Amino acid sequence: MRFIFNFIFFGILFYLIYLFFPDAFHKLVSWADQIYAFFRDLTMQIIEKFNERST
Repeated sequence: MRFIFNFIFFGILFYLIYLFFPDAFHKLVSWADQIYAFFRDLTMQIIEKFNERST
């Protein structure tokens, strides 16, 4: 129940940020994209290292 409440709360919170502060929302989205890209690249590098060692 708490998870559902928090999910709805954060959805409303981000919608209000998007609605009233579009520049801040854009910055949040760009930061999240950069973090996602960093971890994606890090994971790919780790997988490549394991593949190189196994051959």
